[in-house]
Amino acid sequence: MADLSVLEQQAVADVVARLGMAVDQGDWPAARACFSEELDTDYTSLTGGEPSRIRADDLVAAWTAMLTPLDAIQHLLGPAVVDMDGETAVCRRSAQVTHVFGAERWVIGGWYRYRLERSAGGWVIAGAMFMLQWQEGDGGVMERAAAAAAS
Repeated sequence: MADLSVLEQQAVADVVARLGMAVDQGDWPAARACFSEELDTDYTSLTGGEPSRIRADDLVAAWTAMLTPLDAIQHLLGPAVVDMDGETAVCRRSAQVTHVFGAERWVIGGWYRYRLERSAGGWVIAGAMFMLQWQEGDGGVMERAAAAAAS
């Protein structure tokens, strides 16, 4: 019989993996299902600004608008490192994310840190942070894809 802590760690890692797959496939309801009602976000290493607290519905709506114009996006995630503390957990994963629009590519590398909480329905993401370590290509591809979709 498997150790309960191993099963719990796998359940936490699975939520993070499901989020990446949902975003890559444009399955926004599945992405939303990975989150608590509100969450703390910190993408400042990528976008600047300040960390914020946001409604999950608003975050997913922003991602939908930003990512749908792309031809493809792919999250390649490294192994999950999960630390458990009762009803909360932290999951860290290295990542390489490719954004494709026509012949253009923007690839970012770094790592994610997710804070999860146990809910009645299972584990949900209550905090998300990305730490950019490197990038290749032109991040302006995001704006060009959005402009093309709007025209």
